[in-house]
Amino acid sequence: MHATRAVSILALLLAAGCAGVEGPELPDWLDGGGSNSSRRVVIPNQVAGGAPGAEPLPGSSDALARAQGRTPEEQAQRTAEAQALWQRANQTTNPGAAADLYQELASDFPESPNAAEAMFRVGAARYRQGEWNAAIESLVTYMSSIPVNPYLAEVEEMLYTSAIRMLNTSGGLQKLFVSNERPLNTLDFVAATFPAGNYADDALLRIAQYHQQDEAWALAVLHYKELLIRYPDSEWSFRARLGLADSYLQRDQGDPYHAGFVDLDPRESYETEQAQTFGADVKSSLRMALEQYEAFLERIELDPARQAEYAQEVAYARRMRGQVRNALAAKDLRIARWYRGQGDTQAARTYLQYAAAYGDTANGRAAAAELAALGGGRMPGTRAPTVRPPTAPPTRVVPPTRAVPTRTAPPPPQATPVRPPASSRSVPPPPPPPAWPPEGRR
Repeated sequence: MHATRAVSILALLLAAGCAGVEGPELPDWLDGGGSNSSRRVVIPNQVAGGAPGAEPLPGSSDALARAQGRTPEEQAQRTAEAQALWQRANQTTNPGAAADLYQELASDFPESPNAAEAMFRVGAARYRQGEWNAAIESLVTYMSSIPVNPYLAEVEEMLYTSAIRMLNTSGGLQKLFVSNERPLNTLDFVAATFPAGNYADDALLRIAQYHQQDEAWALAVLHYKELLIRYPDSEWSFRARLGLADSYLQRDQGDPYHAGFVDLDPRESYETEQAQTFGADVKSSLRMALEQYEAFLERIELDPARQAEYAQEVAYARRMRGQVRNALAAKDLRIARWYRGQGDTQAARTYLQYAAAYGDTANGRAAAAELAALGGGRMPGTRAPTVRPPTAPPTRVVPPTRAVPTRTAPPPPQATPVRPPASSRSVPPPPPPPAWPPEGRR
């Protein structure tokens, strides 16, 4: 079985080995015009050559037939059958019936010079029919077998769109019975296979949004960070930074756990669960969220056009920055009051100075007033005594639900998709932050 598969893949790879030969006319249902020529460059199999009776060229159809134990007469018969099947498929106007014929050609006649093209057309036909799962399976197989081909832009767009359609139709109760592993893996495949393509950053954003909506905060954070690291100038970098800040904030479990968060780096490999736990610094969810809100505001202020486009997001980030700063001031103020109640004025003064640093917040101003009453001076060089105050009731800052208009998915394209310009692309809106606290933490 493995040998047969190896021979089949070899034939398909050989079908991508020689460029420059004009291919057949595309069927009407597949020829979309525009940037797609009606005659695509089809890469044929290598044919035997040389003097009569000479050994066939390595990798040619005759050599492949000999490796499979066929006589020249048997191979000639197969070649005729494959050509007839190819012509029938091209003349079939129904995409579903044509896809079946192309699939038969690619599976049963891998040595055919049209096998590679047939495999692509299977995926394109399934996509045309709206059979997203079947289209993904065929196109991923095509790309895995023939990574260099004439249809890279089309395959990327069809894979991305098919995955998005599957995710958009798997919500509600259906999510309990249908796994989203296939569309998520497909988006990962798009980002990894077409890193310089049109949809790699879109794919990473959509994966992160899915995990954020699914309350898988660690996975959401990793994909948002990967997008920002790999595509810092992406049109979605602003939205990704806000999503990253919200994800940091949503995974916060209250004051006692602010320092219990391990922030992983998507560029590093963590082979074991223990490595994931100790592979990065332990950080505060609130402080990480504040860092991202401030980074978003600082960067967008440098781009007046973006600032106007993201006016609602700018107001949201400013409001959340204020709430997080107020929560951090409240934590230090509460600790300062505990030390003051214990008679440790020096420790109380230290924490009041930390809280007063957030002077634009209500708790920061309250800390400044109390510090003045204690006669507070300059901040000491050391942060705090080692005595641990009692645990106070958690203070949580929850990102409010942001209303985002729902994007209506376009109907299936009537032909092989034409790659749109980058400025016209759209991406599913970010999911609204889920209610806080999650079930089980109330």
